[in-house]
Amino acid sequence: MSDNTNLAARLFAATSSGDAETLRAICVEDFAMRQNGGPTVGFAELAGLGEAVRRVAPDFRYENAVRTDTGHGFVEEHDACGTLADGTTFRLAACVVATVSNGRITAAHEYFDSVEARELMAGRSASKVAVTEVSEVAS
Repeated sequence: MSDNTNLAARLFAATSSGDAETLRAICVEDFAMRQNGGPTVGFAELAGLGEAVRRVAPDFRYENAVRTDTGHGFVEEHDACGTLADGTTFRLAACVVATVSNGRITAAHEYFDSVEARELMAGRSASKVAVTEVSEVAS
């Protein structure tokens, strides 16, 4: 595994488990993330993403990761998976393109079917606050 694909593995393990300490160690202070071309958000939103999703799907995880070192970062395709409070399981395919500089992640661009994500979250019995937070991060 290359340094960049190792960073990808650490990023998604930390995001899914809520490990803010690891996220701080592997991301630059002014880390920038965009989802589906939406507004740029920073480290705080990245750190809160896993927590918001775990509120509606406590077993949230990434599966089927395929990682590629791009020389200046990485691309990861994966499935975001989990089980909602009503027992419904979900699997949402996503692709993340990230830039790495001096061994730390500087930016990430995530692409997924936002309609599928909103429909999934809107139609379930999870708390309205958590659904709103996940939908806001997803849009």
